[in-house]
Amino acid sequence: MADDEARDDREAAMRAACAAARWDQAATLVLGAYGQELVEYLVVLARSEADGGDAFSLFAERLWRGLPAFRWDASMRTWCYVLARRALADVKRAGPARRARLAQPLSETPELDALAVAVRTRTITFLRSEARDALAKVRAALDADDQELLVLRVDRKLPWRDVARIMARDDELDPAGLNRRAATLRKRFEVLKGRLRDAIARAR
Repeated sequence: MADDEARDDREAAMRAACAAARWDQAATLVLGAYGQELVEYLVVLARSEADGGDAFSLFAERLWRGLPAFRWDASMRTWCYVLARRALADVKRAGPARRARLAQPLSETPELDALAVAVRTRTITFLRSEARDALAKVRAALDADDQELLVLRVDRKLPWRDVARIMARDDELDPAGLNRRAATLRKRFEVLKGRLRDAIARAR
C-alpha cells in the first residue's frame, strides 16, 4: 500500500506540473520516478543493451514533446510504457543511419538530456551485475512476449487492464478489446508461471 500511495503522490505532482505547463519539471519528475524501470523493461524486451538504450533515449525525447498533448486517459506510468514500447519498435525497424537521427538531443533542455543519460547508464550497469542470477537466466530464455508479460505484471505489478493497454494492438484499444486482451494475457500468465517453476527446478 505504501508503494501505491507514493506512486499516487508522484502522479499528482506530475499532473500538477502539466496543468501549469511546466513541461521540463514534469519530464524530470517522470524520468526520476519511472526512468530506471523503463530502461530495464526495454533492455529485457529488446534482448539488447544497445537497442534498449537507444529506445529509452527515443522515449525520453518523445515524452518531453508529447506531454502537452497527454490527456490522462491512463496513468502517466502506463502511458510511458506505451511510449517506450513504440520507441523500441521504431528503433528495431530503423537502419543504422536513420537510428542515429531518431532520438535527437533536446538542445532546449540539456538537464533532461543529462538525466536521461544518467538513468540509462546506471540502470544498464546494474543489469549487467544481475545477469548471473539463476532466475534471470531462465527468464532470458523466454520469448519476448513472455518476458514483457513478466516485467509488467510481476516486476511492475501493473493491473491487468494496464498490461493489456500496453501490449494491445491498435484494434484492441476499445473497452471490449482491452477486456478480451486482458483475459487472454491472464490465461497466458498462468501457463507461464508453471513453465517458470519447472525451468527453475531444473536449473537448481
